[in-house]
Amino acid sequence: MSRRLPPFERFLEANRTTVFRYLTAAVGRIDADDVFQETFLAALRAYPRCTEADRLDRWILRIASRKAIDHHRGVVRRPIPVAAPPERPTEVDLAANGFGPAVVAVRDLPARQDERLTISTHEPDRRSAEAADRFRAVAADTGLVDVAVGMVGSPVGELLVAVTPRGLAAISFEGEDRDRLLDRLARELSPRVLMAARATDDVRRELDEYFRGARRRFDLRLDRRLMSPFAKDVLGATARVPFGGLATYGEIAGRIGRPRAARAVGAALGANPIPIVVPCHRVIGAGGNLTGYGGGLPRKELLLRLEGSLPAE
Repeated sequence: MSRRLPPFERFLEANRTTVFRYLTAAVGRIDADDVFQETFLAALRAYPRCTEADRLDRWILRIASRKAIDHHRGVVRRPIPVAAPPERPTEVDLAANGFGPAVVAVRDLPARQDERLTISTHEPDRRSAEAADRFRAVAADTGLVDVAVGMVGSPVGELLVAVTPRGLAAISFEGEDRDRLLDRLARELSPRVLMAARATDDVRRELDEYFRGARRRFDLRLDRRLMSPFAKDVLGATARVPFGGLATYGEIAGRIGRPRAARAVGAALGANPIPIVVPCHRVIGAGGNLTGYGGGLPRKELLLRLEGSLPAE
């Protein structure tokens, strides 16, 4: 049985340096970035249909090879410039600009050795990271990202937010298993999961306003595909608990017509994929106890104090 496709973000990070090294050797360091973009955009388009989850390193190198060949064919078809190319700098020119004997020696290497030295001394990992950042921006602008991921700081720690074209799909607290969440997003929504902060701007802005006390309700569209039918009912009722208000598990159970399902309501709230925006922190025990919260009771208490549901310390 073949493995499932990992989130594209993880695939990109695992293969970007190898692909960049290969392309630098295949098309040269000047054109490697452009061909890198073409390679990973082609991979992102095809990714949901890829049947080689256990051989993704070979799959991406095949795409890179085809893009390198296309690049060389395009170069062959380019018109030859009339003007002669500039001469290589002389030893006097280099010395005048502060370059020492080592650089002069590199200048005098045969072309292929010069190219190989360039590959080894220009930090391919750093350059591939920069190329990957440019790719993420281009991918988001072209509409190829099905699940955009961004990060936002908050008083309850750094939050991960995941947004699809349908709306906000998930929020994860700092310290939670985010690899597991990304795997779930890839499995249940789409494997085209990518860090794309700009696509999450609206969510991050509204969260920032909430934590600054400038927002009492969220105006965000929600993607509820990670919720079970029962959880959708529970969280729909929970979403109607107003800022500054509280409800008990039993009251939520009654509102969805399942008055004896308080325990099941608690389980659904504990698995809420969109905490804070769907305010499961506003649901408490029958005796007023702050029982259970997926993000931990200290975070639940902080959120309720921020909303004025509990007296400030």
